Amino acid sequence: MPSEASLIDIKFMKILDLNLDHYSEFELLYELGFRFYTNDKNVKFYLNIDKTENGKTIIETFQGEREIYFFSLWKGYYSSISNEFINNYDYNSLPQFIKNYNEGKGWDDDDDFDLITNDEIDWLISKLNILKLKNENIADNLLDGDIDCISDLINFLMYVKVNDMELRISQY
Repeated sequence: MPSEASLIDIKFMKILDLNLDHYSEFELLYELGFRFYTNDKNVKFYLNIDKTENGKTIIETFQGEREIYFFSLWKGYYSSISNEFINNYDYNSLPQFIKNYNEGKGWDDDDDFDLITNDEIDWLISKLNILKLKNENIADNLLDGDIDCISDLINFLMYVKVNDMELRISQY
């Protein structure tokens, strides 16, 4: 876990100072992505969601719109992380959003977003730190070479935690 000094630094930094994008380079390849959405607890969570003529959902929300921010990552990164958790931890101890996705329950590209609890945020930060340490010195690591995604996700989650914000996840 970060030191108390670094927690203070995180508390007073601006969310847009964080690297929130680990997806855009894959978007051009029409790859799926995931977003962790965050907002202050006194801000109503609402995204701009439209349907195309063929019924596909399009989320057209921009960073900071209605005071909602998001960390985006490529599906391959998310799948590698969640598979690592599923394969190495007791399934019942996993955060509900990981189990929901694994079981095909909700939170795909519609308006069904899993609200992630503070305990799940703590669990995720802890396990991501372990995963990061495990993979930092492995040339062929679990995240196809992008350990920065884990580091940036940990920083984002720490920001959400120390600022007591809500957190949701969805595929898009």
